Amino acid sequence: MPVPILVVSGVLELTVGVLSGWLMLLASDRPAWLRALGLRDAGYLRKGHLDLLFMGVIQVAVGVAVSPLPLWIAIPIVLGAVVQPLSFFALSARPSLRESAVFQAAELSVFVVFTAGWLALATLVVLRVR
Repeated sequence: MPVPILVVSGVLELTVGVLSGWLMLLASDRPAWLRALGLRDAGYLRKGHLDLLFMGVIQVAVGVAVSPLPLWIAIPIVLGAVVQPLSFFALSARPSLRESAVFQAAELSVFVVFTAGWLALATLVVLRVR
C-alpha cells in the first residue's frame, strides 16, 4: 500500500524539525557555536524549528485523513509547508533578507500557492461529504 505524499513529506519534515532541535540546543547552551555556523538570530531559528514540527504534524494528519489526495492539491501544500519554515532559517543567517524585495516576493508567492492548495483541499473535503 503506497504511503500518501503528505504523510511522506510530513514525516520528513518532522525529522528535519527534530534535527533542528540541535540548533536550538546550541542557541541556548553554545550561542558562539551557532554564530560560527552563520546563524545570527535565534528568534528566527526558533520559528523555523517550531514551524517544521507544526507543518510536519499537520501534513501527516491531513495525509491520513484525506486520502487519496490529487497531486495538484498535494504539491502546493507540500511546497508551502516546506519552504515557509525553511525561510526562517535563511532569515536567521541573514536577517536583512526581510528587507529584500526578491525575498518578499518569493515568500508571498509561496504563501499564495500554499493558500490555494488549502482552499482546494477544503473544497475537496466538503465535496466528498455529500
